[in-house]
Amino acid sequence: MAERQDREQEYIFRNVQLLKNDTLGTGSYGAVCKAKCDQLLCAAKLLYSVLFQIAVPDPGKEHRHPFRRFETECAFLKRINHPNIVQYLGTYRDPDTNAPVLLMELMDESLTHFLESSPVDILYHIQVNLSYDIAQALAFLHSNGIIHRDLSSNNVLLIAGSRAKVTDFGMSKFRDINITRLATMTTCPGTPAFMSPEALTNHQCTQRN
Repeated sequence: MAERQDREQEYIFRNVQLLKNDTLGTGSYGAVCKAKCDQLLCAAKLLYSVLFQIAVPDPGKEHRHPFRRFETECAFLKRINHPNIVQYLGTYRDPDTNAPVLLMELMDESLTHFLESSPVDILYHIQVNLSYDIAQALAFLHSNGIIHRDLSSNNVLLIAGSRAKVTDFGMSKFRDINITRLATMTTCPGTPAFMSPEALTNHQCTQRN
């Protein structure tokens, strides 16, 4: 099992081009598009610019602000190196908005798309491989005091339809990790269809649910 690294990891690119018209996915807080970093095609996560104009009325709840969550995700990924977690490449400033952009390795598709587009049942050995990869990612996270809290098929990305990596840590709960303001986040975020009954009824997320 790979271990969390104390030093930050970041690649240095001479030229970054955001391919905003080549969208890979959208969410409540932003979109993911393709980007070209030097000669490397990668994925770029951008927050909607309107979110940076939202005021935080209570200073004690800054962690709930989308920008704070974005900072949290970037700070976490800098310190993580695991074969079943999407690889962090660096951050970049969008020249059009001056907003931060998260650069990550480019994967082929989401588990959602893979399942919905398959014309036949997924082969058993593929099911085992994907389940194993996701379990490895979660075991690594839990061993480092991290609870994902929004694990869904949208947040599992695939390579060649046979191996899986977990992504999107904007809703995660962090413990015992040296990043400022990571300990307190919303009580029970997530995608209802993928949440355990305990999380829905008790409004708490733990390693067990």
